[in-house]
Amino acid sequence: MIRRHRAIARPMAQINVTSMLDITFVLLIAFMIVAPALRHGIEIELPTVRKAPSQAPQKPISIIVKSDSTGDLVYLDGAPVALTDLVTEISRVAPDLAERPVTLEGDKAANWEAIARVIAELRDGGITNIGIITTVSES
Repeated sequence: MIRRHRAIARPMAQINVTSMLDITFVLLIAFMIVAPALRHGIEIELPTVRKAPSQAPQKPISIIVKSDSTGDLVYLDGAPVALTDLVTEISRVAPDLAERPVTLEGDKAANWEAIARVIAELRDGGITNIGIITTVSES
């Protein structure tokens, strides 16, 4: 005679979270639908206007100042330029000078006086939108 053993039904020791997740997702969807309507309590009808032409951001003019054994070197968009000709070269490269930003990068070993002269030359030429590029130290 063969005896068969039945598995004893024991209660599961795991939590069934399926229904909890279903309720959470339904509430999330409900809040996503209702939340934009709740942000303002006053209903208004906005006027319509024609679309303004989009302005693409302009590429900044890059100036690099570097000092070495021969002296101070100034580069305009990668090409060497004399400090006295800097503003005229910029106006030749960028006729819309008043609207274009200028970025100034100084080498770590560059002479501060050279950088100050470049800034003064740019300001004398009417260029006031000057950004100085640096790196952030990790410490």
